[in-house]
Amino acid sequence: MLNRIVLTEKNQISTLKVIDELRHVDIQPAMHAIEKGIASSNSQKVNLDLNNLQVISHATQELLGLVIRHVRLQNIPITISGSSQLDPGILLAISEGRPQLLEQQNQEKDTFTIKPKYFSRFSTPFFSNEKEDSTNQSIINDIEADQNNTDKEQKLDLEEKLEDTEGSLRENVSAKYSRWLLFGWVLFFGLTSIALTLLIMLWPEYQSGKIHEVLLNDNKSSFVENGGLADSSYIKKRPRSFLMQAVRKDNVTETEGLIAAGAALESKDNNGYTPLMHAVKQQNTEIVKLLAEHGANVNISDDLEDTPLVWASSMKNEAIVKVLLENGADPDKGNFSPLMWAAFHGNLPMLKMFLEYRANLNLRTHEGWTALMWAAERGNLHVMWELLKRGARVNMQNNSGQTALMLAAGRGRIGPVGLLLNKGGDASVVDFNKKTAADYARTEQRKEVLLLLEGEFD
Repeated sequence: MLNRIVLTEKNQISTLKVIDELRHVDIQPAMHAIEKGIASSNSQKVNLDLNNLQVISHATQELLGLVIRHVRLQNIPITISGSSQLDPGILLAISEGRPQLLEQQNQEKDTFTIKPKYFSRFSTPFFSNEKEDSTNQSIINDIEADQNNTDKEQKLDLEEKLEDTEGSLRENVSAKYSRWLLFGWVLFFGLTSIALTLLIMLWPEYQSGKIHEVLLNDNKSSFVENGGLADSSYIKKRPRSFLMQAVRKDNVTETEGLIAAGAALESKDNNGYTPLMHAVKQQNTEIVKLLAEHGANVNISDDLEDTPLVWASSMKNEAIVKVLLENGADPDKGNFSPLMWAAFHGNLPMLKMFLEYRANLNLRTHEGWTALMWAAERGNLHVMWELLKRGARVNMQNNSGQTALMLAAGRGRIGPVGLLLNKGGDASVVDFNKKTAADYARTEQRKEVLLLLEGEFD
């Protein structure tokens, strides 16, 4: 840049001679060099020589503005010469010591012109020819005023057009879609009303089983004299809706006819229950036997690992338990096994039934509990005796380290505690919290049990 702005110094007067410049200029380095040159010359006055400047780039204009600003901040007098050949707006910006405005950089066609309106707000420039400067300023002010008025009018016209356009669009959209929207709402409420009406009318019939009976007695699936069905394919396609309904109604005849027609025995409802599970739940021994003898899976499990045999044992239904065992039910299947349910309820006949089918005496739950632990905790002495007699392990521990003796002691079961001690129960065993059976009795204030455990009971 220094080769385009030549700095000379004579008699403490620095002259900045500006040459025609159309190249890109790195303003910051150039400005730094000029500042350094002026400072080193100890100038008392600066002269800006524009005589050789025919055209001026944006970068050069901005640089000159920064130079003049710098000189004036240093309180150094500055004069400008050779300005008649340049645009008045450019000269005004340079003389005021202002960099080029951003609006000028967006001009693509005319790089070297400036809109006069941007300079009317500044003071009178420093020119040697004051008459010419005043004339230029007056022209600039007039142009700016006209342009401002024009801009305001154009802005108002644009706002009015936007409002009109928006209103027109709203009207078009409303006219186009309003009738379709109305039709949609009418259709929605109409169909909803019809559906609700049908539901209200048919729900009692469905609950009572009349709809099911109508379906069973239509032309496709009517019962014949021998109790079977005329068209079994119709039933096979709907195993859930027919067989499940017959089981829930405790209708043995329909259940038998549907089985003969080939209805799927392993179909499940929304809860995952089979017809056999529903039959056990309703404690219908006859239907349970009918389904089991025709091949229904007696060992199928629900989401809780419970089988039909577990269900039957939990409900203490010995008749259904016997039917299921005779048809291959596994007495050890399930987290809480059928044997544990018998021990829990103190049901000795059912317990013996499971033992006859070789149920595992020492089977554990996921928490480590055995049938003996459940019997001891519940105080079912006769069940405990049977289990111990059959070989149940007396000192087994659950996942917390508890033994049957600890559980019985904590509950104050003096009879079960005595039986366990007699059958080899170890009172010195500790759980995972270092507590013995005596500690359990002491915590629960079971004085008689505590005396028995400590050998002081008379």
